[in-house]
Amino acid sequence: MSFFTSLFQDGGINSTDPDKRIAAIDTLAANGGADAATRIGAALNDHDSNVARKAADALACLRTPSAQDALSQALNKALAERAGPPNPKEHEFSQGYWLDHLADSLAAFGPSAAPQLIAILQNRETELHNRPYVGSAAGAALAAEHLGKMFYAGAANALIDRLKDPISSVRWSAASALGAVRAATAVEPLISALRDQDEMVRRDACEALGKIGDVRAVAALEAKLKDGSDFVRARAIAALERLGWKPQGQDQQASVLATKGEYAEAAKLGGSAIRPLMAAIWNAYDINNMQSNDAQGMANQLKNLMNKRELGRLPRMHHIQEVSNGLLIAMKGEHKNFELKDLKMLAVMPDLRVHNHGPRTYDSENRTLNENNTYEVWEDYIEVVSCDELRKEATELIAAIGKT
Repeated sequence: MSFFTSLFQDGGINSTDPDKRIAAIDTLAANGGADAATRIGAALNDHDSNVARKAADALACLRTPSAQDALSQALNKALAERAGPPNPKEHEFSQGYWLDHLADSLAAFGPSAAPQLIAILQNRETELHNRPYVGSAAGAALAAEHLGKMFYAGAANALIDRLKDPISSVRWSAASALGAVRAATAVEPLISALRDQDEMVRRDACEALGKIGDVRAVAALEAKLKDGSDFVRARAIAALERLGWKPQGQDQQASVLATKGEYAEAAKLGGSAIRPLMAAIWNAYDINNMQSNDAQGMANQLKNLMNKRELGRLPRMHHIQEVSNGLLIAMKGEHKNFELKDLKMLAVMPDLRVHNHGPRTYDSENRTLNENNTYEVWEDYIEVVSCDELRKEATELIAAIGKT
C-alpha cells in the first residue's frame, strides 16, 4: 500500500474522526506530491468546518496552480450559494466566515488571484438583492483589503461599488483599497464617502483622497476639520497637507493645532480655539461631536460617561488638565471672537474625572525589581479636574455679551 493510499483509509482523510482528517491534510501538505492539491481540495467540501478550513490553509501553503484551481472552484460554489435565496438550514455567519477564509487563502497566490477576489465583491449585488437583511461581510471586506495590498488597479470599479455596501467594514476596506491603488475615478465617490455615518469609513476616505492627490478633494476635506471624530480630523489634516494645503484663517488654524495636540498654541487663537479644544475633551471621553448646540445635553452626556468609566478607561490627568488650561487661556486672550453656543457649553461644563497616579510606593507583593533595584509601584487613583474657573469665566463672558 502506497503512502498516499494509506492516507485515504479509515485512519486518514476518510476517517470518521475530524482530527484524523486534519492530521492527514497536514501530512499531505508536508509531503506534497503531484496529486496532493487534488486530494486536499476534496476536503474543501468536508461537512466539518474545521477540516474544510484546514484544507484551504494547506492549499494556500502549497501555492501551486492546481491548489489555486481547487480554491477557485470552492469559491465559485460558495458564491453561487450565497447569491441564491437563504436556506433555512444554513448558518448565515458560518457561510460568511467560510468566504472570509477562502478570500484569505486565495490572497496567498498574489495578483493571479485578483479576479477571484473581485468576483467576491461583484457577487455582493446579487447576494444583497436576495438577502436584504444580510449581516455578514462574507469575504468582501477581506477581498477589498487584499486587493489594496496587491495595488491591483483593475479592481477600482468593483471597489467603488462597495463604498455603498450596507456593512461598514466593507465600505472602509473599499475606501482604503482605493487609496492604495490610487484610483483617480474614485475621487467623487470617496468625497461622498466623507459623509458616511461610520467614522472609520470617513477616516479611510480621507486617507485615500490624500493618497490619490486630486485637488478636487480639498474643499470636502476642509469640511472634515469640523468632524466629530478626532480620528477623521487627523486623517483629513494629513490628507490636506499631502495636497500642499495650508490652513487659512484662525478657525482652520485652531482646528489643526488642537487635533495635533498643540493645545497651548491653539489657545492663543482665542475664541476660534474653544470648539476644537472642547472636542479634545469630548473625544477623550468618547463623545464624537463638534456641531451640537445643546449645552445642557452635552454636559449631561459627559457626566454620564464619566460616571460609567472605570479607572483604567478614564483619560490621563495631564492630557485633560492641559486642554482645560488651554480653554481658560483662550477665553482670557486677546481674540474674543466667541460664539455664544460655545460659551454656554463651558458655563455648564462638569468637573472632569481623570486617571492619575501618585508617588512610587513600596509593594510587598511585587517581586520584580525596578530600575533602582527597589520594590516600588505607581499608586493609581481617580482624581477630579475642577472646571470652576471655566464655568465662571464663561458665565461672565455670556453676561458681557448680553449687555452689548
